[in-house]
Amino acid sequence: MKLIENWRKVLTSAWSVWLMGGVVVLSGLETAATFISPESLDVSPALYSAGTGLLAAAGIFARVLFQQSLAQPEKKDETDGA
Repeated sequence: MKLIENWRKVLTSAWSVWLMGGVVVLSGLETAATFISPESLDVSPALYSAGTGLLAAAGIFARVLFQQSLAQPEKKDETDGA
């Protein structure tokens, strides 16, 4: 397995990464809610699950969309020295 050339830019700019990060956060909250009272979230379980599912679906959709800002390869910094 090899990283893509502009992996840093993708990691910080791609919508799919941000959306899947939202899924991770919501999933973590859902797991934490099992240790806390369900009423403390003040959100219905059905709404919460629907939000998590929609974020996951949006992440998949965003992953296959062309993102113009990610199309150009990252310029190498020549000041690093080697």
